[in-house]
Amino acid sequence: MMLKTLVVRIVFSLTISVAFSQALYAGDDFKPIPAEERTLKSEPNAPGAHAIILLWTDDQDDTESHEVEYVRLKIFTEEGKKYADIEIPYLQDVTAISDIKARTVHSDGTVVPFTGKPFDKLVVKTRDIKFYAKTFTLPDVQPGSIIEYRYKVSWASGPLARHIGYSLSSSSGGGSPSRLFNTRWILQRNLFIKKAVLTMKPYTSGRFTTYWLTVGLPPGKNLVGKGRNAYELTLEDVAPFDEESNAPPELDLKPRIEFFYSALDVEPVERFWKRIGKERWDYTEKFIGTRSSIHDAAIQAVGQADSVETKLRKLYARAQQIRNLSYERRKTDQEQKRDNLRDNQSAEDVMKNGYGYHNEINRLFVAMARSIGLDAGLVEASRRDESTFLMNLLDEMQVTHDVVIVRAENKKWYLDPGVAMCPFGLIRWEYTGVQSIELNKDGGIFISTPDPQSKNAILRRAAHLKYEDGVYKGTIKVDYLDQIALGWRLYALNSDAAEQKKEMEDEAKGWFPSGSTVKLTQIMNAKNQDEPLSVEFEVELAGIGSNVGSRTLLPISVFQSNNKNPFQHEKRVQPVSFNYPFQELDEVSVEVPAGLNVENLPPNHKQQTDFGFYESAWQQAGNTISVKRRFAILRMYSDVEDYPGLRAFYEKVNTSDKESVMLRAQAK
Repeated sequence: MMLKTLVVRIVFSLTISVAFSQALYAGDDFKPIPAEERTLKSEPNAPGAHAIILLWTDDQDDTESHEVEYVRLKIFTEEGKKYADIEIPYLQDVTAISDIKARTVHSDGTVVPFTGKPFDKLVVKTRDIKFYAKTFTLPDVQPGSIIEYRYKVSWASGPLARHIGYSLSSSSGGGSPSRLFNTRWILQRNLFIKKAVLTMKPYTSGRFTTYWLTVGLPPGKNLVGKGRNAYELTLEDVAPFDEESNAPPELDLKPRIEFFYSALDVEPVERFWKRIGKERWDYTEKFIGTRSSIHDAAIQAVGQADSVETKLRKLYARAQQIRNLSYERRKTDQEQKRDNLRDNQSAEDVMKNGYGYHNEINRLFVAMARSIGLDAGLVEASRRDESTFLMNLLDEMQVTHDVVIVRAENKKWYLDPGVAMCPFGLIRWEYTGVQSIELNKDGGIFISTPDPQSKNAILRRAAHLKYEDGVYKGTIKVDYLDQIALGWRLYALNSDAAEQKKEMEDEAKGWFPSGSTVKLTQIMNAKNQDEPLSVEFEVELAGIGSNVGSRTLLPISVFQSNNKNPFQHEKRVQPVSFNYPFQELDEVSVEVPAGLNVENLPPNHKQQTDFGFYESAWQQAGNTISVKRRFAILRMYSDVEDYPGLRAFYEKVNTSDKESVMLRAQAK
């Protein structure tokens, strides 16, 4: 994804949205507000709304590398006052926020300007970059108030911008950008929008031309020309987005416009992707090459292995020994020069230098596999965590992640050694079940990468507890397998030990009743991706059990203490989507004190559906009660039409998980 698209998406997810008033009011830099807006008490097209956006505009100028945005928002209720807290995210050294203006306007026309100073807040941190936000609160906001603010975003050309942006082949006069970024306008918010006016002035110097793709626009709406070399879109009465849990990426569900630059004339879709596939094939084949040093390294790696899979596993392990620069903090040009990191021009360079980025390591693997006679190639995969691949969006950046494909013995292996800590045979979930290009000399063919399976995402938990006076005390062991383990291991590469410990403890606390204490005591196999990532905790779970006379109701399925049916609503607007199918395998044993006898155990349960599987089995041995539970989601995606069945499945599971053991105190 282009950097600008990423920044804009984060801005829109953390703030309401923004706009630009082109005819500014000289006195305070804002237009006068009509009396009917000041006295507005509700919006007929958004009944019950706490607030609405009266006006949103975005005036973007790629020639000058900036945009100016503005929002005018009406507050109806006390609940709506939360929209007075504004966050304007930016990427340090790449984007700059300036010219912030804001004010509150009451229904009687009284104006309260914002005179404070925004402060910087860290909002998103990744391995390479940090997003901050200019944060401030509008003054004296009450039900009936209007808040409005505007600001300017300028695009810089630092090392990170140079890495992500499109290069211009030649420099031009003042004001020309050093990089071109794709732009995405997302045209729906969580609030009703009365009016939106969006303008775009693309960069036209040199050999670049702007194209766009519209997705989900209302009938009859499209970009129109505005003056010389500018385009405008006006929308009215845009309904708010209906947020639902476990939905597909919002980008797939909201109307939007994708702007992209090309140095070539627009092509037919099939010809475009054939050309991209051919260019990628030519480049990667040159990089892979055929060198004797690669063959020697491959022979040394496989040793006496005879089966194809054993050879692949040994080559995979050798490739993962390469220092993976994709999972290190991105270095500045000066740091890279100081570390004497040279650009790799071939697979041989990767082997010789001992380092490489994700795609370079995968290409080295292909080179080694081919050198010993295996049929290995590359698949250029899209990703589905942010949006779904669109064939008619002529943006080659939709497919940038190399996956290895090997064919032998009537079998196909999809491998990704360039992902740090990724086990053999696993593809990181974002790149599973996605449209991809399998490269060949003719330009490649479209395929889909394998769908994820529940057996490759298992959470296994075991608790050994003692019960006394309404409290459980004991230990739990948690095993994270495959996709779940990979997520934690990649997180660990980005964080220190204290951060990882806190995140794991916080996740575990979420399983148990409020007020429980959870202390992480040990992490095992942290860097051995061929084994489960195992974590041990000491726990004290308070508020367990309830007394009814001489009886005690004791819940044993402690890992489900806070479980709620995520599909409680009878009707659903969006499809249901999980990152991947998964399984939960739980065992809980509870030792109860002498003097409490088990009066009855809950019945065992088992149900199998197209959506998932559930099983619980109860046992008693002396004064120890145990339950084994298996829960699996087998589908990654379910249409709205299938929602009633999925909802019913979850309701039955939730009911079973809430069952308790009945204990009776012995007569004295």
